[in-house]
Amino acid sequence: MPVDFETIFNKYNIQTAQSGKHKRTGYSNVVCPYCHGNAGNHLGFCHETGGCICFRCGGGKYSPKALSLVLKIDINKAKQLIQGHTTGFLKLSFEGFKSEVDTVDSKKLNLRPLIKFHREYLENRGFNVDRLIHFFDLQSTGYETDPFYFKNKIFVPYYLNNELITYTTRDVSVDTKQSGMRAKYITCKKSEGLLPPNHFIYNYDNIKHRKKIRTLFFEGPMDCFRFPTCSGGLSGVKFPPAQVKFIIDNFDYPVFLLDPDEAGDIASQKAFDEIEVLTGRAPEVYELDGSLKNPDGSLKDAGDMTYEESGNLLKMLDIKP
Repeated sequence: MPVDFETIFNKYNIQTAQSGKHKRTGYSNVVCPYCHGNAGNHLGFCHETGGCICFRCGGGKYSPKALSLVLKIDINKAKQLIQGHTTGFLKLSFEGFKSEVDTVDSKKLNLRPLIKFHREYLENRGFNVDRLIHFFDLQSTGYETDPFYFKNKIFVPYYLNNELITYTTRDVSVDTKQSGMRAKYITCKKSEGLLPPNHFIYNYDNIKHRKKIRTLFFEGPMDCFRFPTCSGGLSGVKFPPAQVKFIIDNFDYPVFLLDPDEAGDIASQKAFDEIEVLTGRAPEVYELDGSLKNPDGSLKDAGDMTYEESGNLLKMLDIKP
């Protein structure tokens, strides 16, 4: 009985382990009410089974009782919460989208660690590649893929509570600044994903604990690469109602930073108007002013910034890393 415990804890402002030894794949780990002495984040609620257990004292097991103790609510209320968040929550209709598959099949991409060519591309853009792999699980696709057009690209996965729900791939074999070149991003087909990227937010698992603090949103995945713990990626500025709803349900203080161009102004403004109507306050929206430029004279976007420039940006926008 899969249960979306992470959403339950977010709604009640309960901090779950986001790093370190208490962060376990497939679990939401919280402070254990059964433990004596050090009451660290030992109590794990399993997303797949709906059960729970303390990895230190062995307490828990009956998840409604444990949940009621953690949230300080009646056990019947805890049962209702669990029932209301029982899934496949990934397969529920999501603003008109219903998944056709149970899992995302990435085996056909023949994934492998980032190859030298892809690492050099990222290093030449000034990225700390090992840091990218740690936070974003970047890999390379193989030479033999199905479909063939995914071959030899950077694999960029989207996760929800540690489950792969879709992906995109980045082609770095061509100069994407030239017109007429091949698409630089090729994304998992809607029929083969659990959610389309534009119904969701890239990097959600790394920022889902930020509901009550200012969080940065960029136009795409690579813009997040220098901001792994405080930013999420849209799928361009033409983000649809499903993505708008996801943002306002999960982040109280979104800050949007757009590239220095006019692409999608009308569509993005419509989305921002919708946020204002639904939340009662206008979202913070900024656009890079074009003062930062690449060596070739082109305007920098967030993915082109140095780590020093990205740090200065966070200070200017008052966003905690």
